[in-house]
Amino acid sequence: MGTAGICSNTRLFDMFMNPEKYKQEYQGHWNGPSENTVVQEYIEKYLELAQYTDMQYNIPASITLAQAIIESASGTSELAVKGNNHFGIKYFKGTYYLGAHWNGWKVYQTVRESYIDHALFFHNNPQCEWPFGKDYKAWAKVLYVCKYAGDSPEYETEILRIVEQYNLTQYDR
Repeated sequence: MGTAGICSNTRLFDMFMNPEKYKQEYQGHWNGPSENTVVQEYIEKYLELAQYTDMQYNIPASITLAQAIIESASGTSELAVKGNNHFGIKYFKGTYYLGAHWNGWKVYQTVRESYIDHALFFHNNPQCEWPFGKDYKAWAKVLYVCKYAGDSPEYETEILRIVEQYNLTQYDR
């Protein structure tokens, strides 16, 4: 991907995050993408991957999608665009990961690799007891308790909001 593609995605992300700035630029004729549109497009594009990891690793598609939506800004973040990393998975020297890394983050050849590595994080992490089954509220709680997103209590709340707002449990297998 050339620099032009990255710039346009960065601008789209900025438009998504700072709509007021662009409303003035377009003098009240704003019809840029809404959060719902961007998120819905992301869900449609990556639903099959989330359901694959659900079936192979028993991680609810609803949780996988909600995390990816948050961590990658629905696929528009620089890390997602440049590195196919949709979960903010960090690179730690000496870990099992042998692939490329960039500024402390893992870089993947494909988004599919990112989804599988995310699933393996749950399977290979002895620090936490992951819930079994499809109770998305239990999964969101464990993500917080096991500090998947550091010490942010808002992470659990945001996961729940996204799962419920977009009815993501309908995709769980």
